[in-house]
Amino acid sequence: MLLLAELVFTFIAFFLGVMIIHLIAKTILKLDDFIQRNKITYWSCLVIGVLVAGSIYISVS
Repeated sequence: MLLLAELVFTFIAFFLGVMIIHLIAKTILKLDDFIQRNKITYWSCLVIGVLVAGSIYISVS
């Protein structure tokens, strides 16, 4: 049961991380045109970046 809770929490944290960075890119950095032209590259780099940042955060703490 604890393992299931950890998996659910990890998925929620990952999803929130991706969406927060996506909102920052669209609203603050105004990358709408770049996102429209390079959807696969943008989302791939965004997901990989969140995974790497999360892994570094977990290994440090």
